[in-house]
Amino acid sequence: MEKLSGGFFKDPTVQALVKIWASRHKRIETVNDLIRCYYSGLKIVCLPRMSKSPPLFRRQYHQLNSAIAEATDQAKRKRIQAGLLMNSQQLATYLNDAFNHYSSNLSEPFNFIQSAFRRRPVEAYFQSHIIQAAHLLIRTHPSQESLTARHTFGGLAPLMASSILLDVCRKGYPQKCMLFNC
Repeated sequence: MEKLSGGFFKDPTVQALVKIWASRHKRIETVNDLIRCYYSGLKIVCLPRMSKSPPLFRRQYHQLNSAIAEATDQAKRKRIQAGLLMNSQQLATYLNDAFNHYSSNLSEPFNFIQSAFRRRPVEAYFQSHIIQAAHLLIRTHPSQESLTARHTFGGLAPLMASSILLDVCRKGYPQKCMLFNC
């Protein structure tokens, strides 16, 4: 990868990406630095022509297959940990929305977040999410008997505030905001 860096950074598209990341205070010095801004990593497996060396092709094919299976398992574990693993019905819904989007507009990227909010707006579930978070906070607190309502909801205040502000931004409400020191 390092051998590619010389000519790679001369490309105007790559230079524009490096500038974008520089504006976000991220230094891009290698190809790998740029790749890690978008992906968790990159693994290259070369497949030779099967006609030249069938045993080598089979070995490389199995290596590629193993790399894909390992990456898939790792992504699945991370999604389970984050509570973001979709079932087939949820995925089908997003794919249907994406298909409808691209059948009428090829130049604009599909927005998964917007699709999710159309199907399940925050207002309808906000109360249950806050109650779930409060229950989790109480359950995981080391000394549950000393946990007061003030402490519980004080711990939830940043979550509630960021959720409300995120919803305000997404809906494009007028953005006059006053901050108070409490």
